Amino acid sequence: MPALYAQASASLARLQRFASRINRTIPAAQPAARVWLGDDRASTATLRDRSAATGILDAWTPLGPGNIGGRTRVVRFRSTNPATLFAAGVSGGIWRSQDAGASWRPIGEGLTNLNVNTLAIDPQRPDVMYAGTGEGYFREEIRGTGLPLRGGGVFVTDTGGVNWRHLDATATPDFHWVNDLELGVNDPRRIYAATRTGVWRSQDAGLTWTRLLSVTVRGGCLDLALRPDRVEDVLFASCGSYERATVYRFPRAADAADVDIVLQEQHQGRTSLAIAPSNPSVIYAMAASNDGGPGDNYRQGLLGVYRSSSGGGPGTWQARSTNRDTNKLNTLLLTNPYGATLGDCSPASQNNFTNMGWYINVIAVDPRDPDRVWAAGVSWFRSEDGGLNWGMADWGSSGVPAWTHVDQHAITFHPQYDGASNQTAMIGNDGGVFRTANARAATKQGPLAPRRRAFCSSSCSGPR
Repeated sequence: MPALYAQASASLARLQRFASRINRTIPAAQPAARVWLGDDRASTATLRDRSAATGILDAWTPLGPGNIGGRTRVVRFRSTNPATLFAAGVSGGIWRSQDAGASWRPIGEGLTNLNVNTLAIDPQRPDVMYAGTGEGYFREEIRGTGLPLRGGGVFVTDTGGVNWRHLDATATPDFHWVNDLELGVNDPRRIYAATRTGVWRSQDAGLTWTRLLSVTVRGGCLDLALRPDRVEDVLFASCGSYERATVYRFPRAADAADVDIVLQEQHQGRTSLAIAPSNPSVIYAMAASNDGGPGDNYRQGLLGVYRSSSGGGPGTWQARSTNRDTNKLNTLLLTNPYGATLGDCSPASQNNFTNMGWYINVIAVDPRDPDRVWAAGVSWFRSEDGGLNWGMADWGSSGVPAWTHVDQHAITFHPQYDGASNQTAMIGNDGGVFRTANARAATKQGPLAPRRRAFCSSSCSGPR
């Protein structure tokens, strides 16, 4: 199907077009570029960077709707120009904002597969980006919605998203679900990919690939984390969902396939990873549970948050919070907290545990503080003490506007984030993209009470 779409797209681009707003014929787009722009409506149209809202592109007036977000699994800043943002959605392709998120335009219409699940930007050449396609989280086995959405491999642009081309070496079943991409620390031409069949490495910007790890566990490999301070590329990979998951470490991923198992807990399901930018020896993992847990309430809810302060080697990981925590709020990181506390807040209601760790599961670390950790499933939580205790970070309190949309997938921090004058963070979820200018604001916390007690001030006024 991707090959047929590419042929159809090329044929469409060769067709002459007519713009009724300016009442004239405009040139064909040509196969290499989907849009041609002129400096003004009277000039001859020429191929230009279509990021500017000028010329022929604006001969069309959008009729809407234009304010409907969708499932956004990627949000990225352009490090050399933080006003430029990229967002990628599953079945929605890639979008770019040049005004810090106030407005967005699609930049990936030339992609033959729009199921974008991950995006890696070359820090040395920010116009070079790699997009991995395919969302392999087995959602259809829970909801019957026809997912996962199969991808078409990895795509690359060297024009900041104006034009994309497919990496032919990824036109294989091994790259039908590209769940994560990372670029080498000292050589961004080196690419690592987590796919349903394992962990792959390219040394030549995606022209050829070598498999570092082969897996058959359900879900394959879902998350990667790379230490930013080691030129030998110390790479971590999380593999497995529904079946027992494992966190692996490649101590020299740049030139070797040696691998260690560093975290493998009983009942461990899908696991997300995060390395502290300010102290890369500190590494976190958040795992969903394949078991029901206490009261049979936590199947695909939280199993635990784990931390290594010694570089993530075997035997260095400690559980910081689990679904057996006496503070109920700490157990709900991968659960809908509203339903899970209905009975606590109202004697006439019952608690209803909707757990989604197989689908929404993300952890991140404050760029300036290795003990300040973000974690999310349905809602966003934040810990100030390295994952021991958690507060809700996305539900408004008195005088604070509203809350974010539910079902979280991504968080990214402003390149100039300092935790003081700049506390900007962007998140992606099932409702699109949200922004905060005070990421370190106080969280909402319930009392440190026994499990069955309520923290109603935190949750019962939240969205249904």
